[in-house]
Amino acid sequence: MYVSVEVLTVVISAVAVVVTIVASTFSGFAWFIKRMDQKFEQVDSRFKQVDARFDQMDAKFTQRIDSLESRMDARFDQMDAKFTHRDDALDSKFTQRIDSLESKMDSRFDKMDQRLDGLQGELTEVKIAVARLEGPQRRIEIAR
Repeated sequence: MYVSVEVLTVVISAVAVVVTIVASTFSGFAWFIKRMDQKFEQVDSRFKQVDARFDQMDAKFTQRIDSLESRMDARFDQMDAKFTHRDDALDSKFTQRIDSLESKMDSRFDKMDQRLDGLQGELTEVKIAVARLEGPQRRIEIAR
């Protein structure tokens, strides 16, 4: 089989074109992957910077919150002591007031008991007087 030089040249040129296309595609993908790796590294470094800033802000906020919490606890303790003192004062005042009212009520009830005892005695005397005026009950009735 005889192949002419022109056919051989066309076949070699076609193979060279295919190899060139494949090589350029491969090199294009390699460049694209390398560029994407570089961009990902840049994004990762920016994320690391942002994470570091977040950690700094977190530490700062944690410190501020802790100091605020300690001040609030001290303030609440102070207010609790103040209210406890006022509550104790009001409780003692209220207890004294109740005790005085109880003693007044006891004295009034004692007076009422004395008055009722006196009225009971008087009522008994009135009953006796009425019974004397009426005389004894008749047991036998006389027919007329």
